[in-house]
Amino acid sequence: MLSTEVRGFTADKYGFHGSSHRYVVERVAQIMETPKERMRLISCHIGNGVSVTSIRRGQSYYTSMGFTPLAGVTMGTRSDTIDTGIIPYIEQIENSTTAQVFDMLNHHSGLLGVSGISNDVRVLLDHEQRGSKRAHLALE
Repeated sequence: MLSTEVRGFTADKYGFHGSSHRYVVERVAQIMETPKERMRLISCHIGNGVSVTSIRRGQSYYTSMGFTPLAGVTMGTRSDTIDTGIIPYIEQIENSTTAQVFDMLNHHSGLLGVSGISNDVRVLLDHEQRGSKRAHLALE
């Protein structure tokens, strides 16, 4: 795996949200007045994009996100990690290009794709309260 080091943090260990997790480590060390080398944390970057990173001795040990935001946890508009064989399958059944499939996986999947309503959890909670099965499924 290729590794790009930025101030001691490598892209292969921190994934796409690396700078967010790096900030968490530095800020927690500051607040707790503890050297980051003595810390063990689970950092959660949760918003429309999602990743979870375990941190040991101030360094990333494992992250849910890969080189791109398509690897890892289901997000607002992004699929989670998929079998790459699905890409030519979708191209065939949807009569689409690879670029169009990547657009679908990045911008029309995740909570939005499952619910068919929105990528906003607040909107989905409202729809779930009104009986939407797809909103409920997306939230589950």
